[in-house]
Amino acid sequence: MPVFECSRCNELTYSSSKTNPASCPTCAADRKRLVSDAASFAEAKRMPRAVSFGDHSIAVFDDFEQIAELVAGFVRHGIEEGALVMAALPAALDDLVLLRLDADEARKVAWEPPSDSYGPLFSPESVAGRFRAVADEEPRPVFVVGCADEPIQDFTSLDDWTRYERLAHELAVDYGMTVLCLYDARIHDQRMLEAGLRTHGLAADDEGHLMRNEAFDYEPPPAA
Repeated sequence: MPVFECSRCNELTYSSSKTNPASCPTCAADRKRLVSDAASFAEAKRMPRAVSFGDHSIAVFDDFEQIAELVAGFVRHGIEEGALVMAALPAALDDLVLLRLDADEARKVAWEPPSDSYGPLFSPESVAGRFRAVADEEPRPVFVVGCADEPIQDFTSLDDWTRYERLAHELAVDYGMTVLCLYDARIHDQRMLEAGLRTHGLAADDEGHLMRNEAFDYEPPPAA
């Protein structure tokens, strides 16, 4: 039987159909990942995940070289899907990603500084609202990769950052957005790294493969 993984809460279920699985029994979400070739839940947990619509993923790193190929592959996949690809990366990482893209691919990316989203004016609702407006207006799929280039703890609180990531998770699932959040372990404190791992359904391993994130602790976002 095919194994499905809920994009919202990561609940694993079996289904007799590969095209029309039932809603998630835990959170009632309809969006799911098909874990191909898995014969059991235990096997499914160990298998890499292909990038898919509705995924909210995290990669924690301590060197830009560790994630440059992952980011380039993410961007390239979005271009192949005909998506609007938005990238908010530190300049040094931008340079490494651009080395891995050809000129035509690079022109198809909406590049922006991280400060457009992360910085002194940050608030969970305003940033989530900005991306919601993009998704509402954009007829194409939306791929977003972002990396704060200053310490998260310097521009927001732990509670507000956790709230933001939970809002971003719901946004990704509801709109079918594909989101990759990059966390620089050199500048963010441990509390923020742990908050990131609790709020993303998929996480990159040391080899740059997206895997089921066993640290993910799904909670609906708190009410406004």
